[in-house]
Amino acid sequence: MRRVALVVTPDADDVRRVIVYGPDDGGWFLFLSKTVEDEGCFADEWYESLADVSAACRQRYGIEESMWRDVPDPEPGCMQDRIAAVPIASS
Repeated sequence: MRRVALVVTPDADDVRRVIVYGPDDGGWFLFLSKTVEDEGCFADEWYESLADVSAACRQRYGIEESMWRDVPDPEPGCMQDRIAAVPIASS
């Protein structure tokens, strides 16, 4: 499951958009973006539960439950912090 929300707190350490992603192997990632555009994140955090990440987003970024929008899970081999299907670069 993935969800996206725009940050409403004026002083939020340059964070403007967040994406929450819960992969099948457990835990929840919070991807922090400096823009509302789909350009990827500059940092990420990990939480044990969706309740924990939701509480952190409410407290730090002013994001209420009704502000989240569901987005499709990433396609296989694509980046998790982008809504568009952007392949992960191979090294």
